[in-house]
Amino acid sequence: MTKFRLLISTLCLTLVSTQAFAKERIVVFPASTDFPAATSELNIVNQTLLAQLNTKDYKALPVTFTDPRSIELIDYLVDNTASESDKADVRREFVAQLKEQVNFTFAIFTSVINRPAKFKRGKIIWDDTRKHLVLSGSLKTQYRGDITEQLNQESMTGKGMKDADYNALSLKLDVYDSEGTLIEVKKIGIAVPYTFDTNRKQFRTKKTLFFEERDLEFLQKNIAKILEKL
Repeated sequence: MTKFRLLISTLCLTLVSTQAFAKERIVVFPASTDFPAATSELNIVNQTLLAQLNTKDYKALPVTFTDPRSIELIDYLVDNTASESDKADVRREFVAQLKEQVNFTFAIFTSVINRPAKFKRGKIIWDDTRKHLVLSGSLKTQYRGDITEQLNQESMTGKGMKDADYNALSLKLDVYDSEGTLIEVKKIGIAVPYTFDTNRKQFRTKKTLFFEERDLEFLQKNIAKILEKL
């Protein structure tokens, strides 16, 4: 943890705007992820979250980093080998440094995380979220009704699928007040990062998560949902 504390002290955090606003200010840190395929999609998540916050009674202030070493810290916040207490220490030190620069009510640390899921009645289920599994390939018309058992018996290895083999992506918000106190942690599903190829009988990671309009709308709807009780 020492090296991260030293690194934080050398970072210069820059807010896009620090002028006075009538609305409550929420500072939003850029999203991080533990799912490599989602890295290129983080800007979409960031912009959607900021837009949704600004439609409520808040003024969202995005945080940018002027030191490239900040990437190391952002990655650390989703490092599954790091302790939650250490990651909480990093977030609190970020909040303390921000407080010296601008007045704000809440600080939100955003992450897109890989989460265990179940598969029932053709839907992936995780974090209070349900989404249809997309089928691809010329044989998809052979899959009708409740395809759960059919897919559970088919896989790339021929060994079948179990609940433990399914995963999906969630948006996680760690919300802190201006004193560095953790207020709440919220999670909601935002994407299923794969389709099932009916020709090859295997799951394939999607090249893009939100290119399809239905996927972008799903992201927007669920971000609005997670912010309802903020």
